[in-house]
Amino acid sequence: VAAVTLDAHVFANTLSDLRHAKLRGRFDLALVDLSPFGQDIRGGLEVIRQGSPRLPMILITGSAAGLPDGEESSFAAWVRKPFEPGELIETVRRVVATQSSTSEK
Repeated sequence: VAAVTLDAHVFANTLSDLRHAKLRGRFDLALVDLSPFGQDIRGGLEVIRQGSPRLPMILITGSAAGLPDGEESSFAAWVRKPFEPGELIETVRRVVATQSSTSEK
């Protein structure tokens, strides 16, 4: 199994923080917890898309209840809370590998 090395950047703890973050640049993926978005989940996802429209997102949630209609397809993968660190690492590896093979074609 090949090792994956990623640099992590924390952009926001609240939706307001996210709106003021500089999301431009080259990112491999976004780990998205819906909690900071409060009632404006669609708005939070839109802020991420504005900075990187094709950025794959991994949803980290205890419950997908409340996810706006049609947003399920926004995520490359889901990790349910509580999760083991290895589960998150494996999901990140899988998504990065998928993106790498897609971009090579």
